[in-house]
Amino acid sequence: MVLLTQMEYWHSILYILALLVVLFAFVNGHSKKDIWVLNFIILASFILRITIASDPFLHEWDERFHALVAKNLINHPLTPTLYDYAPLGFDAQSWVGSHVWLHKQPLPLWLMSISLYVLGINELALRFPSIVIGVLSVWLTFQIGRKLFNRHVSLIAAFLHSIHGLTLELIAGRVATDHIDIAFAFFIELAIYIVVCHRKTWWNYLLIGISVGLAILCKWLPAYIVLGIYGAYNLNSIRTFEYWKGLFVIVCASVLVFLPWQIYIFSEFPQEAAYEAQFNYRHFSEVLEGQTGSWYYFIHKIGTLYGELIYVPVVWLIWRGLRKFNIKLSIIALWIIVPVVFFSIPLTKMQGYILFTAPAFFILTGLFIQLMKYRFYQKKIIYNLMVLLLIGLPVRYSIERFKPFEKIETPDWRREIDIIKQSNQGKKHLVVFNFHRPIECMFYTDFYAYHRMPTDKDIRILKKENIEFIIWNDLH
Repeated sequence: MVLLTQMEYWHSILYILALLVVLFAFVNGHSKKDIWVLNFIILASFILRITIASDPFLHEWDERFHALVAKNLINHPLTPTLYDYAPLGFDAQSWVGSHVWLHKQPLPLWLMSISLYVLGINELALRFPSIVIGVLSVWLTFQIGRKLFNRHVSLIAAFLHSIHGLTLELIAGRVATDHIDIAFAFFIELAIYIVVCHRKTWWNYLLIGISVGLAILCKWLPAYIVLGIYGAYNLNSIRTFEYWKGLFVIVCASVLVFLPWQIYIFSEFPQEAAYEAQFNYRHFSEVLEGQTGSWYYFIHKIGTLYGELIYVPVVWLIWRGLRKFNIKLSIIALWIIVPVVFFSIPLTKMQGYILFTAPAFFILTGLFIQLMKYRFYQKKIIYNLMVLLLIGLPVRYSIERFKPFEKIETPDWRREIDIIKQSNQGKKHLVVFNFHRPIECMFYTDFYAYHRMPTDKDIRILKKENIEFIIWNDLH
């Protein structure tokens, strides 16, 4: 029998808490206590996120690379590097072994770097920005849902966001592309929140543009989905000067935010920047790193990401939109359909590509549950079954992702790094060869590490530079 540690018990207890949250939300959803329900959901979402983010080691893809680059950014914020010092050479066209590292846009890396600088070099500090913006995203989902529909819909949406399995895994760094997707989704949702929930003023147009620009600095141009939502929400005023003024300010502000970095990297690191730009375009015509799927890959994925019954609300949304145009429903439809269709075109496919559509799915689910309540008011069995499935299936998926009942074991390589660190205290420059987790080794220590054995040329270079080295096998 495997005994659970205190952390695993907390995982289990927190899921019981989450289930109580949704029960409380349904009982009080039509009362004046919705602010307390929201606060309870926000609190639960924070505890869930900080708990799952407490894994005591870096995860393999892609968190370890983001962690090392973020650590190196502390010393030179405008020069992202993987191998910070590369006397033995590097491959400029390999994002897993390069010196200058431009494989991702810089904003999430800057956020992680600031957190590491303030809180220290550790896993929780690395994940703390994702925890914070993850909780804020739950609040944004509630506000958008309430503005478009009502507080009952928004409470359900906020709850579903708080326990969403993929979001929790990304915040913990357990799956690719972790904190990048969390930041990207947050700034897109922030822009949509300002579009939907605030007045049409020059200042708000500017904030929308800044949010879009920041989203682009997380994960590039799909952030412009916000323009479509801005257009749909203001469709009635499309022929007015105010509409086009707002659109102009949004676009200009976004460009002013993201363009300087692009100019800078092409000026300072032309070879690396050109390669990464070409690499991005290759996602459309090639299957990169084995990440592929059929044309209906994302259609299939939404069933596992949001519960198998999610197709019923989606079909209803499309059917309702074809029958009669509704601005609020069109926003949800655009938010979901455009990204799913767009990302179905490239040959390279990953589940995180459409994470920023998640709030729309949560709001749609809440809206459909409310519809079922009015439609089957006299048929409690049908209504209760639909609610059970629409809520229960995402909860089940969340448990599968969170793994609250599984023992978390620290991998052997984490202990080996501690041995290397303790055995070589006081050494400023050290190269570790033949270590199977070189990226993690460089994050947890101030040494440089390689998976391979040293060559004669390597040894000559290191001796010339007066740099010590060890071969990990020699320590056993």
